[in-house]
Amino acid sequence: MTAEYDDSFVQKLAEQILKTIAATSKMASADLEGNLSRKANVDKGKLQGSWFRTQLGSFRWMIWSGAEYAEAVSEGWAPFTIYPNTAEVLAFKWQGAPAAVQQMFPDTFPVVFFKSIEHPGYEGSEYIDEAIEATSGRVDEFVEYNIEKVFLG
Repeated sequence: MTAEYDDSFVQKLAEQILKTIAATSKMASADLEGNLSRKANVDKGKLQGSWFRTQLGSFRWMIWSGAEYAEAVSEGWAPFTIYPNTAEVLAFKWQGAPAAVQQMFPDTFPVVFFKSIEHPGYEGSEYIDEAIEATSGRVDEFVEYNIEKVFLG
């Protein structure tokens, strides 16, 4: 005697589960891309428009920015000294310079000259972490939506 088992139900269930995971992954990646764009600091809007999404596999997405400074704006950077690359001094316009600086350059102000400048650094806005947290808070919603869509049609 032989016993046969029809596993078509299990195979269909497995396919539906994989569809649910793939759809949820796609939704979460789209949400994260949108959150990164919305939460990015706005100066001229280049950082906001620099976020893109690339699919790496059925369940894997990479969200990336074409702006080299995207991570630095979010994470910040320590104070540092700026030196000229090729000239002997740094020269730049400083419209709102303190009176003491204006008096140092009476003939050239608002153009000022320095051998180096101490940059105070930047604290960072943490917009990347905020975007990830916002998307993470919605994953259950995405799973529920996709279970209903895949399993209930």
